[in-house]
Amino acid sequence: MGSCYFWDPAYADYQDNPDNIKNTADKDGIQFEHFFNTEHRKVMSYYWFRDAQKSDDSIGHGTHVGGTIAGAMYGFDPISNPDLATGVAPKAKLTFFDISEVADGTDTLVTPGDCVESSNNICNERAKGSVTSIYEVQHEEGARISSNSWGTTNPTYDNDCREIDAFARQYDMLILFAAGNDGTANSASALQTGTVGAPATCKNVLAIGAADNWRSDYGDSIPDNRLLDTNGNQITINNLDGLFASSKELYFYVTVNGGARSRAFDLTKNIPQYFAWGNGPGLIDGLGINKEFELVLADPEDACSPLNGDYTNKVVLFTRQGCDDLGAKGSNVESSNAVAGIFMEDSTAIKLEGGSQFQVPIITIRFISPKDGDLDILLKDASYRFFVSTKGGSPSEYTKAFSSYGPSENNDDVRIMPQLVAPGVVLSAGTDGNYDASQGSCTPVVETKQGTSMACPAAAGAATLVRQYFMEGFYPSGAKKAEDGFEPTASLLTAMLVAGASSMTGLALRNGQPLSLYDANQGFGLVDLSKTLPLSGVTNADYNIRVWQKESFSDDGQSKIFKVTSNAQHPLTVSLAWLDLPGTPNTFPILTNDLDLKITSPSGSVTWGNQKVNGDRTNNIEKVVIDSPERGEYTLEVIAHAINPNEDPQMYSVAAVGGIDPASEELASSPPPPAPSPPP
Repeated sequence: MGSCYFWDPAYADYQDNPDNIKNTADKDGIQFEHFFNTEHRKVMSYYWFRDAQKSDDSIGHGTHVGGTIAGAMYGFDPISNPDLATGVAPKAKLTFFDISEVADGTDTLVTPGDCVESSNNICNERAKGSVTSIYEVQHEEGARISSNSWGTTNPTYDNDCREIDAFARQYDMLILFAAGNDGTANSASALQTGTVGAPATCKNVLAIGAADNWRSDYGDSIPDNRLLDTNGNQITINNLDGLFASSKELYFYVTVNGGARSRAFDLTKNIPQYFAWGNGPGLIDGLGINKEFELVLADPEDACSPLNGDYTNKVVLFTRQGCDDLGAKGSNVESSNAVAGIFMEDSTAIKLEGGSQFQVPIITIRFISPKDGDLDILLKDASYRFFVSTKGGSPSEYTKAFSSYGPSENNDDVRIMPQLVAPGVVLSAGTDGNYDASQGSCTPVVETKQGTSMACPAAAGAATLVRQYFMEGFYPSGAKKAEDGFEPTASLLTAMLVAGASSMTGLALRNGQPLSLYDANQGFGLVDLSKTLPLSGVTNADYNIRVWQKESFSDDGQSKIFKVTSNAQHPLTVSLAWLDLPGTPNTFPILTNDLDLKITSPSGSVTWGNQKVNGDRTNNIEKVVIDSPERGEYTLEVIAHAINPNEDPQMYSVAAVGGIDPASEELASSPPPPAPSPPP
């Protein structure tokens, strides 16, 4: 509340003014005291729950993620005058449920679900309720999208998931969870079950993983070092630390015996400091964008004397041992015809002050310790070939190494997780600000953090914009028309985010394997509003969307057909989403009501959702991507494979995006097939 991105001077006493204190009850009647005022500039309610200090945790985690969703600098219009830390949906307001407790300098996270058992020693009279209490009280105050940057390491569908799924279905709320930061776990059990942790494992939530990304304000102290943006324009870089915290960092990956890429090393994970040597060119500037070079160990390893062998078009790794003449080391590497040198400092990171200005990039990194052993030892093994890659993008085509991954195909629960990824390195609001009452201004504090905790609110902010798009009547024309506005369901928001998501084709940095659609690293892809929300006069006029919501089935065998006409100018993507009945832990499949998506082209070619011929039996989200569609009418059929007839009808939503005619139609539902006649 004190951050400049949320600050409202009219409510500086929000913690103490009784006029702004309210109690809201969950479904069980438990009261939650909080600040509440719909007139606050950014935060209409703040639940302090456990923390008597009524403030964010000591590291500003909540402030940062809240800022990513809706942060807007005090005193500035976030649309006409945004800054680098402006949130994704800067005109939105938040209801904030603070689950942190700061005691003796230590932060603890406690959710209402942790306090169901009165014997739990973390509970007291101020901390009771169920796991869904958070959503119940916020929903009552108008919230329809919930971003959750917390979770566990339990990779299963548990009782909390059952409760959350029931709530999401009953109250039609879109709930997003950070997938977790356990991407480097590689035990046999982790590789089978995946490492996405509950509650991100629930069916009716979106689990959000972390994609790599970079910011143009990162810099490099080396003059004239440059990167290219996605349009090919040059961006000046001024700080090497920032450069290596972004996707334009150096990645190591390895091939074994000529096989596929099997290991990647994300230098941001375990190496805290990087330094340029002297005033020579930086790595990216010296090596170029989207290049790959073999990484070899110097001979001699310490580079104290001229190197033996041919190092043309290679990157040389050399060590600190042997001599103290660091300038000589650099000169010997430069003279070897190598394209770059990497100095491996295996004690403490130091800044090398070489006496010469080298013409090839030479940097220092702190000790690398990949899972296979020390890098300098591995480089001696002829069965391994290491490479240095400067491939990147905006966001890049990588998932971060720390981003938790989904289950393998031989697990009982093989649902696609995470469902989506979003940028995982984010500049957002810091914990404090300095408001000057005499000037009526606020000096902001901003911070860069990384994790799926950062990716989740980025996706939630995108979902907020999708909701605004429908509420304000941008659909179907792409222009704001109040008379066209309607409230989208949670399943429609899900279908839209999934349909517009871009499939990344780079690497999963946790293991160096290529990414693919529906995989355990990116799921349905990278959240991409440029492919989700067409805007009149902004996006291509032949790129449109078509949506259907609140459709329903009440019995097995029912189906409904929708039609879109492809202009063959853009790929055609269709998604189906529904909020399923809650599942039962340790009972497989987790899916209860089972719908299928079947797409038929003008020529009769059939594609099933999630590439599962004759139907997907595990997921309540399905997606079809047709990269090169035919011109003409496509049939989109939704089929009720299995419906629990004893429950309410199963509602669902369909979204189609791409090169389509916006005036598409829907056809009548088909009834369930007749029961067989009794024998004579």
